[in-house]
Amino acid sequence: MTIGRILDRIRRYPAEIAWVVLGQVVAAVCALAGMRFLTRLLSPAEYGVLALALTVGALMQQLVFGPVSNAVLRFYSASAARGSLRMMLRAATALYGRATIALFFLTAAGLVVRAMRYGWAGSGVIGVAAIFAVVLGVNGALAAAHSAARRRSVVAGHQALGELLRFSVAVLVIRIVGSSGLAALVGFVIGIAACALSQGILLRRVVERSTGVAETPGEERTLSDAEWRRQLTQYAKPFAVWGIFTWAVLSADRWSLQLFQSTADVGRYAALFQLGSYPVTMGASMLVQLAAPVLFSRASDGSDPHRRQDSRRLNFLLTSLVLAATAIATLAALLLHRQIFRLLVGEAYRSVSWLLPAVVLGAGLFAAGQQLALTLQSDLQVKRLLGPKIGSAIAGVAFYFVGSRWWGMPGVVAAGVLFAAVHLLWIAHASRTASTAPPPAPAIPDAPPVPTA
Repeated sequence: MTIGRILDRIRRYPAEIAWVVLGQVVAAVCALAGMRFLTRLLSPAEYGVLALALTVGALMQQLVFGPVSNAVLRFYSASAARGSLRMMLRAATALYGRATIALFFLTAAGLVVRAMRYGWAGSGVIGVAAIFAVVLGVNGALAAAHSAARRRSVVAGHQALGELLRFSVAVLVIRIVGSSGLAALVGFVIGIAACALSQGILLRRVVERSTGVAETPGEERTLSDAEWRRQLTQYAKPFAVWGIFTWAVLSADRWSLQLFQSTADVGRYAALFQLGSYPVTMGASMLVQLAAPVLFSRASDGSDPHRRQDSRRLNFLLTSLVLAATAIATLAALLLHRQIFRLLVGEAYRSVSWLLPAVVLGAGLFAAGQQLALTLQSDLQVKRLLGPKIGSAIAGVAFYFVGSRWWGMPGVVAAGVLFAAVHLLWIAHASRTASTAPPPAPAIPDAPPVPTA
């Protein structure tokens, strides 16, 4: 695919691109403003408690809610085309319900066991973190469905709304009950839950309009609810398998600092990481929102080698753009890190500003790897990501703990860059190897023939 054809597509969809950019920019402004308030209201130690609590919620996000969201994003268009969108979403809802029930019992059992040994102190943070995992997972799945349906205005609006509510309600709760990480976490739960409720109402209306009397007779039962659950589970399983390793490496930086340094260091690092990674994450998320539905639609069921190759070329170009943007952002952070910290965080966090360029570089390399992984997802060769995801995660955990033990926060930041580089190179190798593999079997069988009179 040439640059000219890509630019032509951009001109064809200016409204979609404008909504995605607007939503990400407004969300970024809200998040950075919220961070400014929180780092002034919370001490580094309490901010560290909040950061550690969020890693507990991230565990279920990586194990269950994130994988199912990826499956919803991948099969939304295909199910809509076959007239079985409602059944696919019903199957996804059933998977979420089962996961929520399992999380409830596991959390309750864990709290009881912990209380028997250490008492109930700190149990509130763990319980609220589990609730946060559920509402964040549901909100992410709804956003994935709207994104797959190319309802850019809805996705953009709720990205901004989610960040605004999350931080504003957290600040309000802190003002009412006092400055603590638990109070901020309660505010996060309330804000994200309100955003998820709004997205759910809008998606229900879309599904009712899309899967009503306009469905083609004879195609409605392409896959039953049980078959859709199996299909979604099969696609999501590799994400869940490497999810535990991804969670470990994305949490190891904070927990290694907690083990070898202090909770206050965790708080300072969390502020540093958010400032360094958020702009890159915002840009990468914007790109995924625009690219994933196009890549998946172009690759279709993965059986046409020409469509697969077209999708591959486009994603390679997009990955190159991510790397170029990373280089520019790293240079900007090198020149402006002091000014950025003075503007956006409390004084107690500013001593680590010199590490900002390295955090930006690591976040950009990781984002490039995530973008490149879309190639294997669109090819329906997700299992090929198991090696890169698990292998790089194990290496990353080791990097973080060694770095924290011997060099403290600078060691953790350096470990993050090294992990991101290994992650990107390994996925690039897997993608190159998969390009010579035979096409997979279609993920969705042909619809049964329509009976004729």
